Amino acid sequence: MGARRGTELNHVRSREPEGSEREPGLTSIVILTLNQLEYTRMCFESIYAFTAEPFELIVVDNGSTDDTRMFLRELAGRRDNVKVVLNSENTGFAGGCSQGMAVARGEYILLLNNDVIVTEGWLSRMRRPLEADPTIGIVGPRSNCVSGVQILLDVPYSDVTRMHAFARERAETYAGQGMFLPIVIGFAMLMRADLIEAIGGLDTRFGSGNFEDDDFCLRAQLAGQRIWMADDVFIHHFGSRTFMGQKVDYEATIKRNEAIFREKWNLDEPLEDRYGIDRLVETLQGRFSLEQLFVPLPDPATVPLVIERVEIEGVERFNLLLDADWSGPAEAWLPSIAAFVEGFSARDPVALVVSGASDEALAHIGAVLDPLGDEAADVLSIEGGHSAAGLLGACRGVVLADPAKAARTRHWARLLGLPVLERPDRQALLDWFAQCEGRTVGLA
Repeated sequence: MGARRGTELNHVRSREPEGSEREPGLTSIVILTLNQLEYTRMCFESIYAFTAEPFELIVVDNGSTDDTRMFLRELAGRRDNVKVVLNSENTGFAGGCSQGMAVARGEYILLLNNDVIVTEGWLSRMRRPLEADPTIGIVGPRSNCVSGVQILLDVPYSDVTRMHAFARERAETYAGQGMFLPIVIGFAMLMRADLIEAIGGLDTRFGSGNFEDDDFCLRAQLAGQRIWMADDVFIHHFGSRTFMGQKVDYEATIKRNEAIFREKWNLDEPLEDRYGIDRLVETLQGRFSLEQLFVPLPDPATVPLVIERVEIEGVERFNLLLDADWSGPAEAWLPSIAAFVEGFSARDPVALVVSGASDEALAHIGAVLDPLGDEAADVLSIEGGHSAAGLLGACRGVVLADPAKAARTRHWARLLGLPVLERPDRQALLDWFAQCEGRTVGLA
């Protein structure tokens, strides 16, 4: 397996929706929850304590009945890098992860169980192989509770403090070391987003879990990518807490999903073990195109994201958010202000919303509005500190004063189905307003 050369995906046709933006260097961490709030809290606390790299946290709840959903709503309201998806029913592991993948905007995407505790430097060391070798498509860690080669038996700790000490010692001893494997288990699986763009997400036919990670790893290798286990990353895993909480028969699930896997790949004989995928890759190599391997993600617009909308004065009107760098030169955003006041007046049910503008910026805006007196179109200034999602949730569109610096705003606008206007002139604004009202607008 280690001798087989991988293939770069740089020239694979992207399947990302038109106009979408990936944020370089960002990792989208996708976590599913179904009750077990105690473990979810420990997991999140460890992520925020031991993750130095930029990340967004995408939490997909599959119908919790404890306090998990309230906790997640509060978390989304407090942290700008959190997306929360609240499903009304259990969509399964593959279904929930695919929803998270669909709304992710990171260059890297990590599937992580909610019953884990991550350790110091974990993400930087998991990312390192992906950054160093474009033929590596997936990376997994070592753990105390995982099937196959990734497991470390008889770990020498009995509490969290000793666990972290063990993880630090292991990181130093095995720095940069690891091995190629046929699969890594999906409890902690890091990949580049371009791999998902090439082969799609997890196959939902595997339901609540098991073998969807085998299937994904197989498809990745058939697409020419390799899989690496990082010996210098240790993540503590409590193990199967959701299965236990839901009283799922784990062995029966394994048996059922293995049958689904064999049927999908037309296998007559049972796998000797899950690492038999290595031989399966050799057998199936070259028989499938990327089109055949692809498992589509859900439409982001169908994913039930929780948006804590910012309360804006006059929200019954058609609010339009101006996204600008208020610390930058006024020349970058003043043309958008000028186009707005040329196109609209105080009589029109539309307002331009500016958030967190500096005193100097507000003075520039005032200089544009003051000569028009009471006839000036409404420009609403609100305090900064609000999330992009919350602001956009109260608006009907967004104006990008500097499109090159607006990846996050563009991403949220796409998820919410809002039109994006890049440095619009008067006519572009009037066309947007006409679409909002459903009629043609003409102003003198």
